Amino acid sequence: MIPESGVKGERRIEPPPGDRRSLPFAVFLELERAARAARTRDELGYLVVNDTRRLVGFRVAAMLRFGAAGKARMQSATGVSFPDPYAPFTVFVERLATRLAGSGRHATSAAISRDGLSPEDLREWAELAPPHLLWTPMKRGEDVIGGIIYGSDAPFKPAEVVLADQIADAYGHAELALPGGRRRGVRWPRARRFILPAVIVLVLALLALPVRQAALAPAEVVGASPVLVTAPADGVVESLAVAPGAHVAAGALLFRLDDTNARAQRDIAERAVALAEAELRRAAQSAFADREATAQLDALRAQVQLKRAEFSYASEILERGAVRAQAEGVVVMGDPAQWIGRPVRTGERVMEIVDLARAEIRADVPIGQVFAFAQDANVALFLDTRPLDPLPATLVRMSYEAEMTPGGVLAHRAVARFDEGARLPRIGARGTARIEGARVPLALYLFGRPISAARQFFGL
Repeated sequence: MIPESGVKGERRIEPPPGDRRSLPFAVFLELERAARAARTRDELGYLVVNDTRRLVGFRVAAMLRFGAAGKARMQSATGVSFPDPYAPFTVFVERLATRLAGSGRHATSAAISRDGLSPEDLREWAELAPPHLLWTPMKRGEDVIGGIIYGSDAPFKPAEVVLADQIADAYGHAELALPGGRRRGVRWPRARRFILPAVIVLVLALLALPVRQAALAPAEVVGASPVLVTAPADGVVESLAVAPGAHVAAGALLFRLDDTNARAQRDIAERAVALAEAELRRAAQSAFADREATAQLDALRAQVQLKRAEFSYASEILERGAVRAQAEGVVVMGDPAQWIGRPVRTGERVMEIVDLARAEIRADVPIGQVFAFAQDANVALFLDTRPLDPLPATLVRMSYEAEMTPGGVLAHRAVARFDEGARLPRIGARGTARIEGARVPLALYLFGRPISAARQFFGL
């Protein structure tokens, strides 16, 4: 009869009667095959800390795994289904394995010595563990991924140490074959003490690196010094002679105002001039016989000059109804359909004429992103239509006081001029402007705003 072993699905090998010399080797093969057949880490841990007693005589055993920082964690223990991480025995065994890794003695199988242990450790050893403890590492190549601590009331025999070391290799291989088992083991334990200081020095060095501050602001391409076209008088827009974006020459007709009232005013002024001149002629003819008529000549002459001035003004207003371009450029205006038939007042802006060769960038920088910008700071414009092709420019000026933008943001108005040779976009194009500031440490660049927000929140 072949009895079953501690792992489900495996059969225990019994040597033939009279051949007891091969018993340890048969048990070793059985444990190795059972370990490789384990499907879960709990199943493998149970096998390690319980069935290994058939090969190595012990009273208690604990299987441990090293973490990334070299700290040991117990996975299984004899007679316990799920080890309590806060139990005194668990804490003691984990501390022993961690010290072995820290001293570099964790890579070979050997009895654990009491040398170098504190009185508290010796006291806990006497209370919690057997007097003799054996450490066997589980490796992956040169890396130690964990180990097994065996506890016995009697010293371990050399043959048991050899068998424990060999079976630990099989257990380590089986551990790595399980899901999630391919983790780096403990290597170079003495070098670990320098890792944390090195990381701290590296982080401080990175935080001290100088980086350039930058502000991002919504921007628009506008004309530099545009020519404003305003309504010359009160009236109603009768027609538009140009469309938005059209190129016009100086003197070209732009739009007309309704001249009904202006023409009527001119006709009335013209008749008033004729009437005043007739009165002046009559008085001049009567002046030879009538002294009173002679006295009225000066007043009538002044009246004639006044009426002629009114006529000239009415004629000029009528001529102004046809608004013409004062310079060559491109027409910038809103929807033409909204202007036809719209009443305007004197000086109201109707459109602009801009020179495409003199385009510039107008950006509204929020007050929270205003740094110490130089007068000639570098500016990069990322258009919404070409976000990966920035256009270079140079900061010209920035407003001293912040103003409320149409979007309800308190911002400073920045104006930048495109660099020579840069491709000029169309007027009205929108995007994001990146304005470079002075160089500051990376720590201030990353944590400046959070620190400022915290200071304002707590009132410091």
